Amino acid sequence: MYTSNNQSKLEMLSEKELCKFNALVGHTPFSFFRDFTHPVVIFDYYKDYALKLINDISSSINQRFETTFDYLVNPEVNAGCISIEGKNRIVVYEGTILSIYAYASILACNYHTITIRLPQDTERIIHTVEINAQYDDYPTITTKLRISNIVEENIIAEYIAMISIKLVISHEIGHILGGHLVYLLKHGEQYASFYMTNNNGTKIDALDLQALEIDADSFAICHLVSLLETELLKDPILLNIVTDTSEIYKLIGCAIQCVFYLIECNSDKSMEDNHPLPMTRVNMLLDTCRGTLSTNNSDKEFGNIVKGIILAQKHFCNFFNKQFVEPEQFVFDVLGINEHGRSILDRWRDLKLEISKYTSLPFI
Repeated sequence: MYTSNNQSKLEMLSEKELCKFNALVGHTPFSFFRDFTHPVVIFDYYKDYALKLINDISSSINQRFETTFDYLVNPEVNAGCISIEGKNRIVVYEGTILSIYAYASILACNYHTITIRLPQDTERIIHTVEINAQYDDYPTITTKLRISNIVEENIIAEYIAMISIKLVISHEIGHILGGHLVYLLKHGEQYASFYMTNNNGTKIDALDLQALEIDADSFAICHLVSLLETELLKDPILLNIVTDTSEIYKLIGCAIQCVFYLIECNSDKSMEDNHPLPMTRVNMLLDTCRGTLSTNNSDKEFGNIVKGIILAQKHFCNFFNKQFVEPEQFVFDVLGINEHGRSILDRWRDLKLEISKYTSLPFI
């Protein structure tokens, strides 16, 4: 087995090469491509997902939330939620979507992160396709996507990306449903906002903001586990590809680390950032995840989620030529006692009582 990286710009591919790539993509509703001659990011899929989730929750608690969902044509990695004049708005930067798909393709195509049903002697060839998205009056957004000659690996990449993006979106929804925007407005902010990176410029105490981020993470992982148990474990496409359902749990771990590694790499170290450190967030998120799993073998399946996180971190470090700490230390950081995380949780207990004064949301 060998891997080759044949870097190509999409517009320079021959018709024969385009036909070859077209046969390798477009097998899921959330495929990055429908037709390689016209690369289309599946924005509508995630917009529909966000609005349906909000509507479903609104119906279940008999409360309506005026919420819009928009993409920003911007190469930066960021996402957020804003409240202006009582209306909520979720925004996702286009660079976030493109980067997550690129990261997922690294895990699935450059590495055997998820074990799939393939003959051992399958010849594996990886192509790197450069996609340049050009818009009037906007900078070009460039993405390098790995495409495997093995269709199933491309499908796995799409699943990792899909789960990652839903984690980001549900985190922003968690801010809204948790009353966090209301809290900021009640404390003198002219308008309330939370962003995926560089939350600054607010009068709110930094530890309070970190507590709100951890709470939004908690909502997101609970929803993700629900998605895992009600959809992914019954998904016929996945079940026909993976060697065992344990690999589906690893998918969740890969998606989690895909998001937080991306955040870590795109944070501006020169600016104040009121987010908890990514490792603290993963640590706290896994605490919630462990208690949310409802399978009979929850300890075993939780272990597979952690395995996915470890493998993703290892492979990202290898791909980007960064030092990977000793695996034992990384596991300790992910699963061990995080003192700062505990202080954030202590603060959240107080904040929860405070926020409940301003809203009747049942998620408080």
